[in-house]
Amino acid sequence: MLEWIKEPINASEIGLKESDLQGASAAELQNLELVNSESYEEVLKKAIKLVKKDMEGIDPIALVKEELGHMSDNISRLLESENPTLNKVAKYYFQSTGKQIRPLVVLLLSQAVNDMVKNRQEISASGAAGSSGLNAAGQQRSMDQEDYRFMDVSLFDNSLDNDSVVRDKLIRSALAEASNGKSMYLPTSNNGYGLVVLPPQRRLAEITELIHTASLIHDDIVDQAATRRGMPATHKVFGNKMAVLAGDFFLARASMSLARLRNPEVVELLATVIMDLVEGEFKQLGNSGSSKFNESELDVFNYYLQKTYLKTASLFANSSRATAILGNTSDKCAEVAYLFGKNLGIAFQLVDDLLDFTTTSKMVAGKPVQGADMKLGIATAPVLYAWQENPGVLGPLIARRFKEPDDCKIAWDLVHSGQALAKTRTLVHLYAEKAMASLCLLPPSPSRQALLNLTHSLIYRKF
Repeated sequence: MLEWIKEPINASEIGLKESDLQGASAAELQNLELVNSESYEEVLKKAIKLVKKDMEGIDPIALVKEELGHMSDNISRLLESENPTLNKVAKYYFQSTGKQIRPLVVLLLSQAVNDMVKNRQEISASGAAGSSGLNAAGQQRSMDQEDYRFMDVSLFDNSLDNDSVVRDKLIRSALAEASNGKSMYLPTSNNGYGLVVLPPQRRLAEITELIHTASLIHDDIVDQAATRRGMPATHKVFGNKMAVLAGDFFLARASMSLARLRNPEVVELLATVIMDLVEGEFKQLGNSGSSKFNESELDVFNYYLQKTYLKTASLFANSSRATAILGNTSDKCAEVAYLFGKNLGIAFQLVDDLLDFTTTSKMVAGKPVQGADMKLGIATAPVLYAWQENPGVLGPLIARRFKEPDDCKIAWDLVHSGQALAKTRTLVHLYAEKAMASLCLLPPSPSRQALLNLTHSLIYRKF
């Protein structure tokens, strides 16, 4: 099962008819058989059927309600600064909370892996739960014997740097006054199931939201978006320069908090996310590889999916791996967590791309929809599948980023007149299946069921 999950999905061959397979190479046919493998589908269906009853009976948010409830307050206090203008700009975004999907995934996954460690279960090579409770060094794990106050202590002696001393005092004083200040450095277990979230994992959830929010601020500037989370976008209120600096400040504070977790592997994983976000934005500015439209369809779809991974799925994937690492689990568990996050992240973005063409509302989650990506010159999966069916018509439109007056309407009509939306839905389901199959490799727990439920609800949002 694990090897199947790792296999890449060939998006360019979604929905091919039998007649289209004539002349395909043996390798291409083998890939198609793998994607459509009945045996793996049956295994997955059986696995989902076994957990479906429990999955439907568990509210993901209820399991981590307290941690999520303190999220925005804690982040605002981590952003404490001596500069009142910077404080105002930095905290503007947290006046209204977003969906908090990324921290929700981190917190639920924290509970799932911690429960596995507590019960001395691990993932064997075959994917079944074993009985090892030892880390790579053969040491017994402990979740509640550490003094977690180190999370907010500088890694170096900053007593000779007055600015660092003042900054540290501001942040520590702000955190001490938080509504959960007394329990900030204690593991939480408040859900009736005895499921635990460790303080470093809670901080990681806050860091993921900080990084995500920084990326939104910068994206809104690049896209010249008018609104975000139902409010005027930051650059519309404070200007581009202030918004850019606020996004940079978010990343700086996220990096500082990340370093203080004192885990080099986790630092590298989240630093990779920040790098991926920038590279993904450059890829998006490259118009989904318009220079590749004279090459194979595989190149075009690979370019799009790589961009999707960099801009969206990398944060899901690497924060999920970091969550498992902070829970002191095995490399195998960390790999499963990564694969879950990666496939969930790609499916999540594909659904957003679908909603851009299928929703009847002018606003979803506080942002404009209906062809918004095309208006920015971006070709997403539905457009690429329509291009696959109408290359001569859509190719030039995509290459010029839909700049002519009727380009968006022509593309919109072609997306809705063919199989583009159905093919994109199929691609969503393939990635969702791999995400849920990854979860099924973890030992059963209420948090695992909640993650299955969350994955299902995110993927089957209104198309």
